[in-house]
Amino acid sequence: MKIGWLKIRNYKSYRDSGEIEFAPDFTVIVGKNNSGKSALLQGLRLDVAGAKPHRSPLQPREFVPDQNSYFDVQVILDWHEFEIIARRNNTNRVVYPVNPNETNSYPEIKKNWRSFLIRRETKIELNWPSNSGEGTALNSPSHGQFHDPGSPHERLSMVLDYDIQQSSWRFSGITGNVENLPSLASYALRTQVFVFDAERLNIDVSQPAAGQALQPNARNLPTLLHEMQANPSLWVRFNQHVSEIFPQITSITTPPSTDTANSITISVWQVEIETQREDLAVRLKECGTGVGQVLAILYIAMTRTGNVIAIDEPNSFLHPGASRKLIEILKIYNKNQYIVATHSADLIAAIQPSILHQVTWDKQSGESKVRMVDHVNLDEMSEILTDLGVRLSDVFGADQVIWVEGPTEAKCFPIISTITKHHPPSGTMFVPVRATGDFDAKSADAKQVWDIYKRLSQSVALVPPTIGFSFDRECRSQNQLHDLHRESGGQVTFLPRRLLENHFLHCGALAHAIADELAFRNIEVPPPTTVQISEAIAEISSVDDIRRKELCWTDDVDWISKCHGAKVLEELFGRFQISYSKIRHGEIIARWLVSNEPDHLEELANYLESLWHKTH
Repeated sequence: MKIGWLKIRNYKSYRDSGEIEFAPDFTVIVGKNNSGKSALLQGLRLDVAGAKPHRSPLQPREFVPDQNSYFDVQVILDWHEFEIIARRNNTNRVVYPVNPNETNSYPEIKKNWRSFLIRRETKIELNWPSNSGEGTALNSPSHGQFHDPGSPHERLSMVLDYDIQQSSWRFSGITGNVENLPSLASYALRTQVFVFDAERLNIDVSQPAAGQALQPNARNLPTLLHEMQANPSLWVRFNQHVSEIFPQITSITTPPSTDTANSITISVWQVEIETQREDLAVRLKECGTGVGQVLAILYIAMTRTGNVIAIDEPNSFLHPGASRKLIEILKIYNKNQYIVATHSADLIAAIQPSILHQVTWDKQSGESKVRMVDHVNLDEMSEILTDLGVRLSDVFGADQVIWVEGPTEAKCFPIISTITKHHPPSGTMFVPVRATGDFDAKSADAKQVWDIYKRLSQSVALVPPTIGFSFDRECRSQNQLHDLHRESGGQVTFLPRRLLENHFLHCGALAHAIADELAFRNIEVPPPTTVQISEAIAEISSVDDIRRKELCWTDDVDWISKCHGAKVLEELFGRFQISYSKIRHGEIIARWLVSNEPDHLEELANYLESLWHKTH
């Protein structure tokens, strides 16, 4: 079974979701906290979702909403699945609507009914009110394979019965104006959809009994895992998968419970089973949240096909590495349909979903809205980010992005922004551009490069739509700066000084950074004093043609602004037997200045504040 689409009405944060399409393999749902991702997955439970009417700020306080929620769903089944469902449901009969024109050759259809059905993929659209245990057909016939003839006597169905003695299905004839496909599809939805919430499963003990299916809350998992061991090969593979996801777990066993009569529990081993130290095994209820979830998910994926497995925020109960390994394993069991809600860009990359939906919260109307990210746009976004040397995880979840010269700026700007009069808007992220040389307006490709950023700003909403840029001045002339400003459509701004390091030319901060590095590396050299730092910079700058020799370097404002600050720091640190690290030492210097001499960074702080005013 697959779910083709789901439409949620009057349920929790959804007034009307529209048709939410699902891929036959993997679909990913993304969105911010409390945007409606979990409600979407809970809506897949249909009959157990319950009536939770939508409330909106557009409705008056005294408004009495419809107390029922409604779920429209398209169920996709093939004939083999109908056979299994009818047997599980003890119906032993399938009544399948056929076109009256197809029944004209009765002997032919009686003889070849199986091939007639096998070549058809049946799509049944149901409406499922929350106060009902079953869905009703939205169309007549329910599978919509032909137009309704209109009059009841023209509505014909093929009757197929299961012969228990022969253990096979047989054609029993043609009947009129009746079908049971909606009932069978409803049973499939009740028994083959599993939603795993981002919370601990309360699994401890269960009573042994044959023929059970996994309960929605997985309470009977101990019994089912115990039965699973009847297939030794499957059980070995199950344990291998558990160890792949949780390397510290060596085995899962299902011993009798010692505190509940006639019941089974689950034990988790973290020592080799060859030790025979069952006394060291831990009961599942005492393990971390994610272990029980994974055991239940693996059981469903490995023992049955045609399931719909929805997992809410796997990264909330699993380590990122464990989440990725779980996805790798689920891809092996590709006869199931998987729907995953996540915040994790890395997990999206691991899944590589066929369909990705973004859930957003509309403050004005007070409702969740879902939009599908076109796969072409998703591929284009990936290509654009690759061109920029950026991963989706670098920008995913930000409200707005300010692109900066490199990783040093990305580290230091958030620190320095703490001393601005107005802090950056919540959710602002500084992201380094990997190759800012491409932005040289003299390059023949300058327009092409800026077109990339324009495409990115118009791309899918997974990438924050508001973009600003901060780059070094380098040695660009005013004309070059003007050209870059023009090529970027006015979005580029430049540091007040040549490089970020030019703002770090402060004797106290530099003395602190060098002393910190000497101590970190256990180099037995006396840490420099501020006087020694000043004298060293004076010597370094004395050979610079732009230095005004009649001035002390601390008074030569033009040199401080235009010198190659990074090279000055590299030579300065080298004089004390250490190498200058732009990122590590830049962060140390920025933190010291913010804590001890914030006025030294006033020019840079004012510049940064202009960035988010511009961006916001």
